[in-house]
Amino acid sequence: MPDAPAVYLSNISHVVGDPVALDALEDTEVRKAMATLADEGLVQCRVTDASVPDLAGAAASTALGSPDRRTEPDTAIYCSDTPTPVPPGPEVWRLNTGLGLPRVPVLRVAGGECGNLGLGLRVARAMVMAEGLGSVLLVTADRSVGDTRYLPDGLTVLSDGAAACLVTAEPPAGGFAVHRMAVSVQADAVAAGIGMQTARTTLSGISRAVRRLFADASVTPEDCRYLVTGNYGTAIQSLFAAAVGLPQTVVRAPLREAMGHCFSADVLMNLETLRVDGELDPGDRLLLLTTGSRGWTVTLAEYLG
Repeated sequence: MPDAPAVYLSNISHVVGDPVALDALEDTEVRKAMATLADEGLVQCRVTDASVPDLAGAAASTALGSPDRRTEPDTAIYCSDTPTPVPPGPEVWRLNTGLGLPRVPVLRVAGGECGNLGLGLRVARAMVMAEGLGSVLLVTADRSVGDTRYLPDGLTVLSDGAAACLVTAEPPAGGFAVHRMAVSVQADAVAAGIGMQTARTTLSGISRAVRRLFADASVTPEDCRYLVTGNYGTAIQSLFAAAVGLPQTVVRAPLREAMGHCFSADVLMNLETLRVDGELDPGDRLLLLTTGSRGWTVTLAEYLG
């Protein structure tokens, strides 16, 4: 994979529901798994009645900046897999009008589950590079609408929230360069919860993406300071690290305890938290891992400072 010109990621923002302790949830499956979840580092999740488009709009509005210095993107990418009673078209238009951007094209990305951020970022990067766009608004939003918030194959609990950022052709005053991306898919994988078969599928899928990412690259995974993941249990993060070929000590998901697993928004939220908390130095290389049950995207990024 030859090196391509970087695109840039900045203006990360997020909106989440109210904090709720796991033992306060009226959720039978979560109650049954309380001991496991505690061992895996989960304490609470985030819950809201806000609609998914409204969550997306709130996060996106902040990413676009204050009204007097607002960025109007060339296009927007909206990632969500949450089923709603509203058809996809009106849901997208609701985001347009809510942002006051009725003439900005919005592309809907779905099907990647909690890995939708990687798919959306890949599309945004390609559009900036191929079409010469100046900026793309990327937003991902989801809510838990099933019978339980417990996610056994992630050893985690689902939360409601959204995250957004800008993907640009020019370097921002602060943010990240996105140098390379690679994706791996196993569409015929069997959904079997946590177990050896799921672990083998995950290991194989992530390893394939990592090999593609670093093929012909001038750097290796060992040159990356952190592996930034979603808010999964520690056992799952250990599996991720093994698949990448790095020690678990480099895995970072700083919002896991406070946020639970906010679907595809986790990685953006964790990346911004590392920046705000001063955990990054200019020039740090980072691996961003976004994961679904049948697809995995790995991104090589660099903190600009």
